[in-house]
Parts: sequence; C-alpha cells; structure tokens
Amino acid sequence: MPGPVTIVGVSVAVIAAGTFMSVSLGVLAPELRDQFGFSRAEIGLLTSFYAIGGALSSPIAGRLTDRFGPARVLGLSLLLMACATAGGALARSGPVLMAAAFVAGWGYGGMNPATNVIVAGRLGQRLGFFLSLKQTGVPIGGFAAGLVLPAVAIAYGWRWAFAVGAFLTAGAACTAVLVRGAAMLGGGEAERGESPAAAPDPPPSRTLRRDQVAIVVYGFLMAGCQWVLVAYLVLSLHDGRGWSLREAGLTLSAMTAVSVFGRLVWGWLSDRGASRVPTLTGLAAVSAGGLAVLALEPPRVVVFLAVAVLGAALASWNGVYHALVVERSGPGALGRDSGRMLAFLFAGTVCVPPLLGLLSQSTGSWAVLWAAAAGLVVVAAAVLRFGLTPRRRAAAPME
Repeated sequence: MPGPVTIVGVSVAVIAAGTFMSVSLGVLAPELRDQFGFSRAEIGLLTSFYAIGGALSSPIAGRLTDRFGPARVLGLSLLLMACATAGGALARSGPVLMAAAFVAGWGYGGMNPATNVIVAGRLGQRLGFFLSLKQTGVPIGGFAAGLVLPAVAIAYGWRWAFAVGAFLTAGAACTAVLVRGAAMLGGGEAERGESPAAAPDPPPSRTLRRDQVAIVVYGFLMAGCQWVLVAYLVLSLHDGRGWSLREAGLTLSAMTAVSVFGRLVWGWLSDRGASRVPTLTGLAAVSAGGLAVLALEPPRVVVFLAVAVLGAALASWNGVYHALVVERSGPGALGRDSGRMLAFLFAGTVCVPPLLGLLSQSTGSWAVLWAAAAGLVVVAAAVLRFGLTPRRRAAAPME
C-alpha cells in the first residue's frame, strides 16, 4: 500500500490542478476581455459561475463519495473539469465560456470531499498536518497559473493556455485512476468515508446539527473575507495608496508564499496538543488585527508586515478547518459533511467580496471595506467559540 508521501502527493496535485483552472480565469482576464468584449462585471461573473458550480456540486459529490468511494468521484470530477476546460478553449462566445466555467466549477466541487476522505482514512494520526499539507495545493496551483499561463497566452494565445489546463486536469484524473488501481483506496475507512480521528462517542443529533451550523458559518465568513483580501488587495494598494502594480502584485505574491508555510505550521501545531477550535479562533483574531491595520494609514513597511500576517492567518486556516470538519463529522458521513462545508465556503467567496466591494464603492473608502472584513472575522471567531459544543479529542495512537 502506498505511503503518506504518495497519498498526500496525489491529493496536493489534484487540488493544485483544480486551483490552476480557477485562477486561470483571473490570470487570463485581459485576453478574455479583448476576445469577447467582457465588461468588468462580466469578468467577475466568470469566477462567480465557477464558484456557484462548486457550491452546488459539493454536497452531491460528498454523498456520492460516501456511497461509491473517493477514487471514483475524484476521477470523474477531474475528467469533468478537463472536458469543461477544453470546451472553454474552443468557446466562440461569452455565454459558452461562462457555461464552461460553471461546469468546471461543478467538477472542482468534488475534489475536496474525496481528498478529505482519502487523507482521513489513511493518515488520521496527524490529521491537521496532512490536511493542511493537502491544502497547500491551493497556493501552489495559483502560483503555477500565474507563472505559466501568461507566458503561454503571449506566445500562443489564450486558447492554448486553456488547453494546458485541460491537459493538467486530465493527467490528474489518470493519476487518480492509477491510484485506485494501486489499491490505495481498496477498502477500509477511507473507502467508506468514515473518520478514524473522530471521538469514540458521537454527540446527539441535535448537538451535531448545532455544531455543523457553527462550523459552516465560520467557514462562510472566513472564506469570504479571504477572497476579499485576494480580490481587492492589489487594487486598494494601487488606487488607494499609490503603489505601482508591480509593488502591489509582489505584495500579494508574498502573502501567498507565506500562506504555504502558515498552513503547515498551524496543522502541525493542531496535532501536537493545540485544539482545533482555539487554533481557528486565534487565526480569526489575528486576521482581524491585520485587516484593521489595512483600514488605517500606516507606513508602507507596516502594510507589508500586516499583509504577511494575513498570509499566515487569513490565508492559512483552511487545513485545520478541514481537520475540524473530519473530527466533527457524523458516523459514516465524512464525504457528505465535507461536501456541505465546501458548499458554504464557495458561497462565502461568491457573496462576501461583492457585498463589501459595494459597501466600499458606496462610501468611497477602502478603509470601510477592510474594517468591515475585520468585523466579519471577529463574528466568525465568536460563532465558532461559543456555538460549538466542547468535545474531547480522540487520543492519537502512540508512535
């Protein structure tokens, strides 16, 4: 049976491939605007359609994962993404490209429930670290897209850039099939969708529902504010503070790099005695502080430090959050609960950024946007801290 390196390596590659295509819509936005005559709002709709597809498919994919196993769902999701991306490369009109983005998002929605089950079923002893490591596929995929796609688009055109993405996701689908053939998911807890890390005595159903509400509200708000940071940081530094696009873009890139290490550190710490809930509430509190600094008028070096802190907190909470979802999952329902959680994360990325953007536009102030985001992450911390039922963590096996 393949070891942890193979299991996590495949999971990271899958998440990176899916993120590569989601980021491509933003990276190639100037080319798509020129090709189809998109307005700014219509460019925004492309990523919204992608996120909406993921929000709708995640709960369905989660239930299918519990029923048929993660490898099948993962392979089909990747193949769907590859076909949709290839269709986007051939699109001759804006509506067709938007439909392709929606279908690609539908495929992406199946990746996290399946990979959560894979990692939890085989690597439950260090759940926080390995799920955080899996989630580093997000910044890795984003970095790769920013590095590769512009060069391909300049040299050969945006359609060939999409073709590169289709090839990568098709390759990841083949990897998922080969992984199943190697019996990585040949049975046991990973195939059934059970969580070995959950406490031995599950809470009553009413308590479970209350816990799930607190968890999804936290995820909705944190994911929404994380994408507020991604969507508006460069624009606010350029328009609001007079930074050059290069300086603002490098600041965002630095934040992404810090987030890779932040995910690993928090995942490791949450496995070494630090409870998931205090870790997540602490990250929300630190995020609120970083966002509050952006709402002020500090010197440039302070802004850069605040963005680095946000990279280590607001862009790094996901892995520990996935571990909490696994631990609080109902018996035999890890895929379903992961799918529900992902639906709310996607919903947060769709709803929160435009709402705060509208607030900023109506007030003419970037400070209002960052202050509102800080308030939302404080609410997220409070909901998780006071809405979640205290529960004993299962003891990890002795190594």
